[in-house]
Amino acid sequence: MSHRLFNLVSALLLSTAAHAQAACDETLVKDLVGKTFDSSTENDAKAKAGADAVRSTTLGGIFFTKDLNKNRLSITVDQEGKIKGFTCS
Repeated sequence: MSHRLFNLVSALLLSTAAHAQAACDETLVKDLVGKTFDSSTENDAKAKAGADAVRSTTLGGIFFTKDLNKNRLSITVDQEGKIKGFTCS
C-alpha cells in the first residue's frame, strides 16, 4: 500500500511541476485573430494557449501591468471589437 501511495504522490508532484513550467503559447490561438472578442473567445483563447491569466487592450493601448509573465495571454483588440493579435507576456 505504501508503494502505491508513494507512486500516486510522485505522479501528482511531477504533473504539478510540469504544469508550472508550461508556458503560454500564442501560436496556438492564431485561428482566433479576426474573431469578435467576448468572454467566450477570451476563455477559448486562454484554454488553447495554455495561459494562466488573460488581459486585453485596444489597438495602440497600453497594458498597465509591467511585469513579465510568460503564462499570461495578452490580447489586442481593434475599435470594432475584433481580435488583432496575441502575445504571451
